[in-house]
Amino acid sequence: MPVVLTAGCLVSAAVLRRSAAAADGFFSIDCCIPFRVNRYMTSTQRLIRLAACLLLAITAICWCSHEPVIASPLQPFPFAPGEKLHYAVYWAGIKAAEATLEIMPMTDLDGKPAWHFVMTAQTTPLVAAIYPVHDRIESWADADMTRALRYTEFKQKRFEVKNLSISFDWESNTAHTAKNEKKRLVKLLPGAFDPLSIFYFFRMQELSENLELSRPVADRKRCMQGVANVRGRETVQSGGRLWDTWLVEPDLRRIEGVFKKNPDARMQIWVSADERRIPVLVKSKVAVGSFTAELVSIESPQPAGQPPSRANK
Repeated sequence: MPVVLTAGCLVSAAVLRRSAAAADGFFSIDCCIPFRVNRYMTSTQRLIRLAACLLLAITAICWCSHEPVIASPLQPFPFAPGEKLHYAVYWAGIKAAEATLEIMPMTDLDGKPAWHFVMTAQTTPLVAAIYPVHDRIESWADADMTRALRYTEFKQKRFEVKNLSISFDWESNTAHTAKNEKKRLVKLLPGAFDPLSIFYFFRMQELSENLELSRPVADRKRCMQGVANVRGRETVQSGGRLWDTWLVEPDLRRIEGVFKKNPDARMQIWVSADERRIPVLVKSKVAVGSFTAELVSIESPQPAGQPPSRANK
């Protein structure tokens, strides 16, 4: 499974690697979102930046079963518009960032119904005093959740703003990507998702012990397969409560960068063992430290006319 750590927010899946060509140090991720480390930053600042973006590692669950799952009335979705997941990221016992994953109302995209997902992430006031970050990622997928349709990123840190857009052209099996003024074409694999919508596709999959998961994910530069394994059932504590979960571990053998520098590097993701399959806890050990992301609360979808409920669930 690919993992993407971006400058200040988490992203999803892909292969983290070290690019020797970058003068200031450049951790790039096959799932397209780069994580820059300025050579003038202190070690503490680098750790804070990485911690602030770990949360996107919850979307780094870029896999699904080898057999595609197509939703139908007989197989309802485990999520719905109105759902909102709240996460907190900790480094060295300090809360470094907050992030949310939200499902917006169904929308119309190019004349067809589509899912609309939004992720926001920002550093906490304490960390923002050193390195302020505010990111917003949006994703659109077809109504049957079989492939991605569009993906955008808005990333702001200090006085710098970056924009990324990916448009999926399934007639030509090509993704049209644009990052600020730079454009390129990416060849798509069948059924590919973007780094955010893959998170929701994953939740549609039934899990079992020793199951290997794989699914193509496209980003600004490439479309590739991610792989992860379901290790078994565990009870964990996250967000102040106990959860019955499945432990999922990505295959890090091809991952470089901060993972390659530490032979013991690993990432573990605990997913709720119910029909919702929500990531409730993420732990990562890399060359620059260890981080934890916890599910804090869930806002559940409610019937029209009722306010959303919010509680630690």
